[in-house]
Amino acid sequence: MGNKVKLAFITHNTKRKAAFRKRKIGILKRLNEITTLCGIEACGILYDNNNPQPVVWPTDSGAKSVLSRFASLPESEQSNKKVNQEDFLWKRIEKDFEELKKEREETRKNVMAIIINHYIYTKEFNGNSMSKNDLNDMSCFIDENLKEIYRKMEGMKIESQEHDGNEAGVMNETKKQ
Repeated sequence: MGNKVKLAFITHNTKRKAAFRKRKIGILKRLNEITTLCGIEACGILYDNNNPQPVVWPTDSGAKSVLSRFASLPESEQSNKKVNQEDFLWKRIEKDFEELKKEREETRKNVMAIIINHYIYTKEFNGNSMSKNDLNDMSCFIDENLKEIYRKMEGMKIESQEHDGNEAGVMNETKKQ
Protein backbone atom coordinates (compact mmCIF):
# COMPACT_ATOMS: atom_id res chain seq x y z
CA MET A 1 0.00 0.00 0.00
CA GLY A 2 1.13 3.55 -0.64
CA ASN A 3 2.31 6.05 1.92
CA LYS A 4 -0.37 7.79 3.94
CA VAL A 5 -0.86 11.43 3.12
CA LYS A 6 -0.72 13.91 5.98
CA LEU A 7 -4.15 15.53 6.03
CA ALA A 8 -3.39 19.19 6.50
CA PHE A 9 -3.90 22.36 4.53
CA ILE A 10 -1.28 22.70 1.79
CA THR A 11 0.14 26.19 2.25
CA HIS A 12 2.14 26.31 -0.98
CA ASN A 13 -0.30 27.63 -3.61
CA THR A 14 1.13 25.77 -6.63
CA LYS A 15 1.30 22.45 -4.78
CA ARG A 16 -2.25 22.94 -3.48
CA LYS A 17 -3.60 23.55 -7.00
CA ALA A 18 -1.74 20.51 -8.34
CA ALA A 19 -3.07 18.34 -5.50
CA PHE A 20 -6.61 19.61 -6.17
CA ARG A 21 -6.35 18.74 -9.88
CA LYS A 22 -5.11 15.23 -9.12
CA ARG A 23 -7.69 14.61 -6.40
CA LYS A 24 -10.49 16.00 -8.55
CA ILE A 25 -9.61 13.53 -11.32
CA GLY A 26 -9.46 10.72 -8.74
CA ILE A 27 -12.85 11.58 -7.25
CA LEU A 28 -14.52 11.78 -10.65
CA LYS A 29 -12.93 8.46 -11.62
CA ARG A 30 -14.25 6.85 -8.39
CA LEU A 31 -17.73 8.23 -9.02
CA ASN A 32 -17.69 6.70 -12.49
CA GLU A 33 -16.44 3.37 -11.10
CA ILE A 34 -19.02 3.13 -8.32
CA THR A 35 -21.93 3.95 -10.62
CA THR A 36 -20.75 1.40 -13.18
CA LEU A 37 -19.81 -1.40 -10.78
CA CYS A 38 -22.74 -1.04 -8.40
CA GLY A 39 -25.41 0.15 -10.82
CA ILE A 40 -26.31 3.20 -8.75
CA GLU A 41 -27.02 6.81 -9.50
CA ALA A 42 -24.55 9.38 -8.23
CA CYS A 43 -23.39 12.87 -8.96
CA GLY A 44 -20.57 15.10 -7.90
CA ILE A 45 -20.25 18.86 -7.61
CA LEU A 46 -16.80 20.25 -6.88
CA TYR A 47 -16.23 23.93 -6.20
CA ASP A 48 -12.82 25.43 -6.77
CA ASN A 49 -11.92 28.78 -5.22
CA ASN A 50 -10.04 29.70 -8.39
CA ASN A 51 -12.87 28.88 -10.79
CA PRO A 52 -16.38 30.40 -10.54
CA GLN A 53 -17.88 27.42 -12.46
CA PRO A 54 -18.17 24.21 -10.40
CA VAL A 55 -17.11 20.88 -11.88
CA VAL A 56 -20.26 18.78 -12.24
CA TRP A 57 -20.28 15.04 -12.86
CA PRO A 58 -21.65 13.32 -14.91
CA THR A 59 -23.34 16.35 -16.50
CA ASP A 60 -25.38 19.31 -15.29
CA SER A 61 -28.62 17.57 -16.28
CA GLY A 62 -27.45 14.24 -14.77
CA ALA A 63 -26.63 15.91 -11.45
CA LYS A 64 -29.97 17.78 -11.46
CA SER A 65 -31.77 14.47 -12.09
CA VAL A 66 -30.06 12.73 -9.15
CA LEU A 67 -30.59 15.69 -6.81
CA SER A 68 -34.26 16.12 -7.77
CA ARG A 69 -34.85 12.39 -7.29
CA PHE A 70 -33.28 12.66 -3.83
CA ALA A 71 -35.30 15.79 -3.02
CA SER A 72 -38.52 13.99 -3.99
CA LEU A 73 -37.95 11.32 -1.33
CA PRO A 74 -39.86 11.71 1.94
CA GLU A 75 -37.87 13.52 4.64
CA SER A 76 -37.49 10.30 6.67
CA GLU A 77 -35.84 8.51 3.73
CA GLN A 78 -33.65 11.51 2.98
CA SER A 79 -32.37 11.61 6.54
CA ASN A 80 -31.63 7.85 6.42
CA LYS A 81 -29.33 8.45 3.49
CA LYS A 82 -27.63 11.56 4.83
CA VAL A 83 -24.55 11.46 6.99
CA ASN A 84 -22.99 14.55 8.43
CA GLN A 85 -19.30 14.70 9.21
CA GLU A 86 -19.76 14.64 13.00
CA ASP A 87 -22.06 11.59 12.98
CA PHE A 88 -19.76 9.79 10.57
CA LEU A 89 -16.74 10.47 12.79
CA TRP A 90 -18.55 9.40 15.97
CA LYS A 91 -19.64 6.14 14.35
CA ARG A 92 -16.09 5.59 13.13
CA ILE A 93 -14.71 6.28 16.63
CA GLU A 94 -17.19 3.80 18.14
CA LYS A 95 -16.24 1.18 15.58
CA ASP A 96 -12.52 1.74 16.19
CA PHE A 97 -13.07 1.65 19.95
CA GLU A 98 -14.84 -1.72 19.69
CA GLU A 99 -12.03 -3.01 17.49
CA LEU A 100 -9.47 -1.80 20.04
CA LYS A 101 -11.42 -3.50 22.83
CA LYS A 102 -11.41 -6.81 20.92
CA GLU A 103 -7.69 -6.47 20.22
CA ARG A 104 -6.98 -5.82 23.90
CA GLU A 105 -9.00 -8.89 24.90
CA GLU A 106 -7.16 -10.99 22.34
CA THR A 107 -3.80 -9.67 23.54
CA ARG A 108 -4.80 -10.39 27.14
CA LYS A 109 -5.69 -13.98 26.23
CA ASN A 110 -2.37 -14.38 24.42
CA VAL A 111 -0.48 -13.09 27.48
CA MET A 112 -2.36 -15.55 29.70
CA ALA A 113 -1.56 -18.39 27.29
CA ILE A 114 2.13 -17.44 27.37
CA ILE A 115 2.14 -17.42 31.18
CA ILE A 116 0.45 -20.84 31.30
CA ASN A 117 2.81 -22.31 28.71
CA HIS A 118 5.77 -20.95 30.66
CA TYR A 119 4.43 -22.67 33.79
CA ILE A 120 3.81 -25.96 31.97
CA TYR A 121 7.34 -26.11 30.61
CA THR A 122 9.28 -24.62 33.55
CA LYS A 123 6.98 -25.20 36.56
CA GLU A 124 7.71 -21.57 37.46
CA PHE A 125 4.79 -19.34 38.40
CA ASN A 126 5.05 -16.10 40.31
CA GLY A 127 1.47 -15.24 41.26
CA ASN A 128 2.75 -12.67 43.75
CA SER A 129 3.84 -10.41 40.90
CA MET A 130 0.33 -10.47 39.40
CA SER A 131 -2.47 -8.12 40.42
CA LYS A 132 -5.84 -9.34 41.63
CA ASN A 133 -7.29 -8.50 38.17
CA ASP A 134 -4.50 -10.49 36.50
CA LEU A 135 -5.23 -13.49 38.70
CA ASN A 136 -8.99 -13.20 38.03
CA ASP A 137 -8.30 -13.01 34.29
CA MET A 138 -6.03 -16.05 34.58
CA SER A 139 -8.75 -17.96 36.42
CA CYS A 140 -11.35 -17.05 33.77
CA PHE A 141 -8.95 -17.96 30.98
CA ILE A 142 -8.25 -21.36 32.56
CA ASP A 143 -12.00 -21.97 33.10
CA GLU A 144 -12.77 -21.13 29.46
CA ASN A 145 -10.04 -23.46 28.25
CA LEU A 146 -11.18 -26.27 30.55
CA LYS A 147 -14.75 -25.91 29.27
CA GLU A 148 -13.44 -26.13 25.70
CA ILE A 149 -11.39 -29.22 26.59
CA TYR A 150 -14.44 -30.87 28.18
CA ARG A 151 -16.56 -30.04 25.11
CA LYS A 152 -13.96 -31.59 22.82
CA MET A 153 -13.62 -34.66 25.04
CA GLU A 154 -17.39 -35.12 25.07
CA GLY A 155 -17.45 -34.79 21.28
CA MET A 156 -14.68 -37.38 20.97
CA LYS A 157 -16.55 -39.69 23.38
CA ILE A 158 -19.74 -39.47 21.32
CA GLU A 159 -17.79 -39.92 18.10
CA SER A 160 -16.04 -42.97 19.59
CA GLN A 161 -19.36 -44.48 20.68
CA GLU A 162 -20.82 -43.94 17.20
CA HIS A 163 -17.72 -45.50 15.67
CA ASP A 164 -17.91 -48.48 18.06
CA GLY A 165 -21.62 -48.86 17.30
CA ASN A 166 -20.92 -48.91 13.56
CA GLU A 167 -18.23 -51.55 14.02
CA ALA A 168 -20.59 -53.68 16.11
CA GLY A 169 -23.21 -53.37 13.40
CA VAL A 170 -20.72 -54.39 10.72
CA MET A 171 -19.55 -57.34 12.84
CA ASN A 172 -23.15 -58.49 13.40
CA GLU A 173 -23.80 -58.28 9.66
CA THR A 174 -20.64 -60.33 8.99
CA LYS A 175 -21.70 -63.02 11.53
CA LYS A 176 -25.15 -63.31 9.90
CA GLN A 177 -23.61 -64.12 6.50
